[in-house]
Amino acid sequence: MFKNMKIGTRLTLAFTLVVLITLTISAFSDMRMRLMNQNTDKIVDDLYPKTEIARDIINNVDSISLSVRNALLFVDNSMIKSEIANIRRSQKRTVALLEQLETTTGHENGRKLIDKIKDNRQKFDASLDKVIQLSESDGAAATNYLINDFRPINIAYLGSIDDLINYQSQLMRFGGNVSIESYE
Repeated sequence: MFKNMKIGTRLTLAFTLVVLITLTISAFSDMRMRLMNQNTDKIVDDLYPKTEIARDIINNVDSISLSVRNALLFVDNSMIKSEIANIRRSQKRTVALLEQLETTTGHENGRKLIDKIKDNRQKFDASLDKVIQLSESDGAAATNYLINDFRPINIAYLGSIDDLINYQSQLMRFGGNVSIESYE
């Protein structure tokens, strides 16, 4: 079949075949690069920022815990009021951060983890109010409550936030692995 063709026709067919192979490889490479880009965008623009928000919530909870301790240790009323004001500001920031997490989370598992955080936050806030109330009347009772009741609630609250961070990290690792697989 090819023996009967002119050399120009054979060269044209060969060149056309090379161009088609090149276009196929380019299209396949473009498809793989788009997949890697999508996974990277998801990690950078969606998953990682959620872990940062969760870390900010942890920082607020830690700040609240320090302020509670300080309020129990201080004897100067102005210093105690300042610590309580710090607590209330941190609580407001935490609420705003949780709302931000809620609006950006679409996965059912993520929503369940956020609901768990919100539930633990309500327990934490109620326990926090009780510590503050006790500190105004009976410092020893407030300290006892802080150690025996508030602390376990605080640990559970922080644990639920860590669960969300671990979930987001797991999703990031999965996205990274998909990107690696699409490269190979």
